[in-house]
Amino acid sequence: MGRMSSPRPVSGRDFRRLWAGTAVSQLGSAVGMVALPVVAVTVVGASAFEVALLAAFTAVTTALLAFPLGAHVEFRRKRPIMIVTDVVRFAAIASVPVAAVLDVLTFAQLCVIAVVTASCQIAFTAASQAHLKALVTGPGLVEANSRLESTRWLSVSVGPSAGGALIGLFGAAGSLVIDAVSFLVSASAIRTLRTPEPAPPVRERRTGRAPAGGQAG
Repeated sequence: MGRMSSPRPVSGRDFRRLWAGTAVSQLGSAVGMVALPVVAVTVVGASAFEVALLAAFTAVTTALLAFPLGAHVEFRRKRPIMIVTDVVRFAAIASVPVAAVLDVLTFAQLCVIAVVTASCQIAFTAASQAHLKALVTGPGLVEANSRLESTRWLSVSVGPSAGGALIGLFGAAGSLVIDAVSFLVSASAIRTLRTPEPAPPVRERRTGRAPAGGQAG
């Protein structure tokens, strides 16, 4: 019989890195949710309807893509997904202050960014939760799940306040610079994981053929 792998504790270094990267990524998303509408009003001059529409884009994207993206992530390697989604969000969010400085920022660009960042957040969250089982095994898995979930809810609670404070200190566009950098920090944390990532499960192929009927006597 092969040797059974020993349980990986919740205190492991790789879990702490995943936890830190997830916390930074989620906090960045929460800050962006506050800063984007402020930018829409103060820089683009968006109306109340347009601000509501911007929020609706995020909500509709989450509702439509949560299940299919989660299913897609399940059969892919998780670390590349987390790193790519962080880098994509960095580029998307960083484009806002750049466009604002060049005086070419539009409401349409903000809507596209809202959809992109919401999609990336769904994929990142699904990947981080699925990848947790590769970093923590045994009794510590329940505690690790609890820590990630608590961090997610904490970011939802603290994120708006942090976003408001950053906007007060650096302005709406300036706060998005810090927000964008947070995604690079998260990607760097995920990049330093050392535990080998197991191969993803293989999706079962369906032939699509109906069961054969009975043969004639």
